[in-house]
Amino acid sequence: MTRIIRALLVAVALFVPAYLILANFALFEPYLVPLHLAKSPVSNSGPRRYGPFPDAGTLLSLQIQGYGTVVSLLDPGILYERGLEEQERRTTRALGMTYYNFPMRSDEPLDSPRNAAALKALSALLHDRPDARIYIHCYLGKHRSRAAQAQLEVRLPMSARPAP
Repeated sequence: MTRIIRALLVAVALFVPAYLILANFALFEPYLVPLHLAKSPVSNSGPRRYGPFPDAGTLLSLQIQGYGTVVSLLDPGILYERGLEEQERRTTRALGMTYYNFPMRSDEPLDSPRNAAALKALSALLHDRPDARIYIHCYLGKHRSRAAQAQLEVRLPMSARPAP
């Protein structure tokens, strides 16, 4: 019996700090330098840019460069992305930028119902605003945003695609 209690105590001792860190990921994120090294560089596709999660300084820089719209592919249903999405929503509002959240899951295929709905909504937004300067991102800028970029370049009619 004491082994079971000891195992439960160890599990709780490991789970609680991990949960607190993940639940407050937005607070710790700026200090996670090794994770920042894994972020992909921003890629340009006409008036659109695809890349990693933008901090407040990056959002300000994008605004100065004429980017008035930000599309986040972060999923607030994922514990560690919830805080980042809320933080970004507040920052874009404070900067007077338009913000959209089309949640995608990197652990699901692109044609899953959730990801397909996000890509459809993003495609409609880009089709309606083909010349708008829009920054589209996920967390690392490697998976969801690159997949969205590849899918959208195939889906959008030629008139809505940026010039090469």
